[in-house]
Amino acid sequence: DLSPLVAGRIEQARRKFSAISGDDSILPRSFIHLLPIVPISQSGPQCGLVALCMGLRYLTGEDIAVSHLLRQAVDCGFTKQGEMFDAADLLSLSTHSSISSTLITPFPSPATVVKWILDRSLLLIPYDCDRNHEPSLRKGVAAHWALIVGVLVITAEPGDLIPFTTHPQSILYHLSPERLYVLAYHGKSKHLGVWSYSDVISSNEQMSELGETRKEGEFIVKDPSLGGLRHKSILIS
Repeated sequence: DLSPLVAGRIEQARRKFSAISGDDSILPRSFIHLLPIVPISQSGPQCGLVALCMGLRYLTGEDIAVSHLLRQAVDCGFTKQGEMFDAADLLSLSTHSSISSTLITPFPSPATVVKWILDRSLLLIPYDCDRNHEPSLRKGVAAHWALIVGVLVITAEPGDLIPFTTHPQSILYHLSPERLYVLAYHGKSKHLGVWSYSDVISSNEQMSELGETRKEGEFIVKDPSLGGLRHKSILIS
């Protein structure tokens, strides 16, 4: 069941397309699929480790601790405080006997994202986090990791919000990034984010600065222009 807050966010997303059609009293038919992920709150700059931990717990059924991933990351020289500014390093921490993980670049098509979620796969995506935790365009000064745990596809026809049952090719055919909303958890909130996939991509692709509040000496940052995050995501399944 969706919380009232998340249900409201989903309705708001659908209503945007009603307004485009000229009648915001009629909501568009929308398809939703959400994996039962348990959110984890981060302590310190551990957003990437927390996002990965949520995914690993779901896929393996094991009570994997964020502290365990943190020790691994420190021992490997990937991080000082839990920060993960390189997707390839986070990928290295995702190895487990019962899952497979892949670095994805460039970003997958909207239809591919939907198919992965329907197949119980998860996608870790770095983006530029606004003060309300939504994707923003701040040049990367608030780089953050999120775990994509569900999808919402908004069609051009009027109708209800209904669950996906199969891989509906007619819905996915020519699906645009604007009509795909991703449902995401991240370490700064236990509430599900409902974000336009187009906004997530735009947020990631413009990241190019570490920001004045993030001193390179306090973190391990191989590329201050954030090339380790830009155009990259991680698929775990």
